Amino acid sequence: MGDDTRIRVLNRNIRLLSYTLLALFLGVMSYMIYFQVFMAEEIEAKQGNVRYLAKTNKVLRGNIYDRDGNVLSFSERQEDGTQKRVYSGGTPFSHPLGYASAQYGVAELEKRMQEHLTNYSFDLTLSAKDFLGMLKNPDSYVGEEKYGDNVVTTLDSKLQRAAFDSLGSQYGVVVAMDPSTGEILAMVSTPTYNPSKIDTDYESYRNDTDGVMVNFANVGLYPPGSSFKVVTLASALQNMGNALGRTFEDKGKIEFADGTVLPNLNNRAYGTIGLEEALVVSSNVVFGTVAMEIGNAALRKTAESFGFNERFSFHDINLEASKFPELSKSQGGEIAQTGIGQGEVLASPLLMAMITSAIANDGVMMQPRLVSAVTSHDGSIRGAFDAKALKTPISKEDSDTIAAFMKEVVDQSSSANLKNLEKLSAAGKTGSAQYSELVYEEIVTGVHSWFIGFAPYEDPKIAIAVIVRGGGSGAGAAAEVAEDVISAYLGK
Repeated sequence: MGDDTRIRVLNRNIRLLSYTLLALFLGVMSYMIYFQVFMAEEIEAKQGNVRYLAKTNKVLRGNIYDRDGNVLSFSERQEDGTQKRVYSGGTPFSHPLGYASAQYGVAELEKRMQEHLTNYSFDLTLSAKDFLGMLKNPDSYVGEEKYGDNVVTTLDSKLQRAAFDSLGSQYGVVVAMDPSTGEILAMVSTPTYNPSKIDTDYESYRNDTDGVMVNFANVGLYPPGSSFKVVTLASALQNMGNALGRTFEDKGKIEFADGTVLPNLNNRAYGTIGLEEALVVSSNVVFGTVAMEIGNAALRKTAESFGFNERFSFHDINLEASKFPELSKSQGGEIAQTGIGQGEVLASPLLMAMITSAIANDGVMMQPRLVSAVTSHDGSIRGAFDAKALKTPISKEDSDTIAAFMKEVVDQSSSANLKNLEKLSAAGKTGSAQYSELVYEEIVTGVHSWFIGFAPYEDPKIAIAVIVRGGGSGAGAAAEVAEDVISAYLGK
C-alpha cells in the first residue's frame, strides 16, 4: 500500500470518527434541549423532584378559607425548617379540601390549587450555592421566606358541619349548591378520614375497603332511581305533543313480552293519571311508558343535555361522567328501566345537584364552583372566579313546570320528613334506587335512599342532592338529611 493510499484511508477514518463524535454530540445536545425546553416544567412540578421539594418548602403554603373568611387549612413553619399543614376545618372538610403532605403529596383542592398555594409562578431556577445547600438537606432548606397565595372557597362551614353531622355514621353524600351561581355550599362524603393523620395513617386509609379517601360526591356513580324521573319528565315535555294534557293508564305494572315486569311500589295501581300526579306518586308505570314512547334516543339526548355521558374538569373540581345507555328499539324493558333511573343509568351526586339547580334556576345550569377567589399573603385579590352558565338543558317554561310538580311532591306527601320540608317551602323528588353490587365475590343487593330538591320554592337559595347508600326509601334517610341541611342554611 502506497503512502497516498494510507493517507486516504487515514483521512477517511478521521472523517468517520469525526462524524460519529458529531452525531453523539448532537444526540446529547438534543436530549438536553428536549428536557430543558419541553419537559422542564413537567419534571419541575413532580412532587418527588428534589428541586421541586426544596422550592415548595421555601414557600409557606397559603391558607384555604371558607366563604366567610374562616381558615380551613394553613401551614406552620417548624424549627427544623420544614412546614406542617394544619387542618383547622377538621374531618368534615377532608374530601373537598384534600390534604398536603411532604411524604404523600397533595389531593383534591390542595392539588388543584397547588400552583396558587405554593406561589408556583416564582422563578424555579436555583443558584449553584442554593442547589448544593438543598442537596445536603433538602427537607429543611428554606432560605428567605416566601408566602403562597390564599384560596377562598365557596363552602359554608356551618352548612358543611350540619351535613356531616346529619349523615353521621351513615354512608352517603350531600352536595348543596347555590342554584343561581353554581357555588358549592357544602360537599360531604362519608365515611371519611382525618387529614391531620395522613402522614401516619395513609396506608391504612388507602387500603380501607370503604374507600374513605374517595370523594364520592363527584366520582361516585349510583343508580339514581326515581330522582331521575325529573329528567324523564323534562324529556316528555320536550318530545311528547301536549304532554301536560296526556293521561296514562296505570295498572300497577308493565308486563313485557320476555316475561319481565316493571311494577310500581307494592304493585299499587293508580288508574288514569297525568304527568303531575305520576311524579307525585312516583309511578314507575307512567315513567316507564313515557321512556318507551319517546324512545331511547330522545331520552338519551335529554339526559346528555343535563350532563350525562360527559366528563367535566374545571379549575377547582372534576366530575366523573354519569352514565346513560344507548339501547335498541327491541330492548323495551331496558328502555322502560332507564325512564325510572334504573337499568344502566348511573349518576354522581354532584351532577344530580347540578340538575336540580338547573330546574331551580329557570333551566340554566351553572358551572359548579368550589373556589371564589385567590388572594395574596397581604389579602389583596389575585384573581376572582365569576359565575358562569354551563348549559341550558331546558326552557324556563319547562323548568317552571317541573319545579311546580316537585313542589307538589313535597306538599302532597304524608311522609314526616317531607312534611318538615314543606314547612321550609321546599320542592323535591325522592328516589329509592335498587342496586346490586359484587362485594368479596358475593352479590349484595339493597336500596339507596335519594332526595333532590331546592328551597325556598318562590326564590331558590339552595339546591341539594343527598344519597344515603343502602338507606332504603328516599322519603326516609335522604329526606331527613336534606331537611337538616336546608333548615340549617335557611336558619329555620
